[in-house]
Amino acid sequence: ARLFRLIRLKTRWIEMLHDVRSCLRDGMWLTSIEPVLDSDAGPISRFEFKGFGFQDKVTGELAIGEFANEIGRTAYFSATNKVDVIAVSKDFVLDFKVTVSLKEPWTF
Repeated sequence: ARLFRLIRLKTRWIEMLHDVRSCLRDGMWLTSIEPVLDSDAGPISRFEFKGFGFQDKVTGELAIGEFANEIGRTAYFSATNKVDVIAVSKDFVLDFKVTVSLKEPWTF
């Protein structure tokens, strides 16, 4: 049973990454994807996505919000999401962080 759970977790991870990739807007890319645990040994309940977007392609908070909403429509994530940080750098890019809750926590 444990082996089956590990294989399923690997499959979910690949499917989840595919879904997230399909939600990215033109000119947007991710720099990190971090799981958020409820406690030190608890299940994964949320993921934090950090990334950048070119200012001429990703037009501020609206575009980042659309990305977060699209993730919330995928198989693994709930519509509960939060756009935490949007900052404009001097290099013509937006820096963003989006936290998205899983529909069901992942346990190992």
